[in-house]
Amino acid sequence: MNWITKLERKYGRFCIPNLINILIGGQILVYAIELFVNQYISFYLSLSRSALFAGQIWRLFTFVLVPFSGGGPLSVVLGIILIANPFGAMETLVMAIGVILIVEGAINLLSALYTVLAVRRFAKLHPETQSVLESITGEDLNGDGVVAPDVTRTDAEATAVELDHVDENATVEQEKRE
Repeated sequence: MNWITKLERKYGRFCIPNLINILIGGQILVYAIELFVNQYISFYLSLSRSALFAGQIWRLFTFVLVPFSGGGPLSVVLGIILIANPFGAMETLVMAIGVILIVEGAINLLSALYTVLAVRRFAKLHPETQSVLESITGEDLNGDGVVAPDVTRTDAEATAVELDHVDENATVEQEKRE
């Protein structure tokens, strides 16, 4: 007889039948309320020391009803699949994780490509910043074989301030529409 069986025989009369099903049902209910009725219900149910000291004793019991908020609807669907068919769901879960990793990798690759294109576009639109960047890094960034002269950090900051400065005295003339 193992120790779990001994504990169950000794304290089994104190157990709550179907406790896990009650907790999962409560989490699904709170998630549905959060999704459709009140999106802040998790804040009212979560465990908070300052709220406990203010007299909100229910938080000692209701924090277990707050669903994990890491994955949204996908977590709920995968949780239901895991409860319904735990062994078949493992294969589904591994495949879902693989698909998610592929999609995230593609998104990261596209983000890096977009960033490179945005930096190149910025360098074409603002060629005066090229010499400042070359002087700070000490490398030839545009491939012309010339590294900009040494510029101190205060000069670089002053140049950045000049680039951000807007001439408020300048006038803009609008063309008359006919």
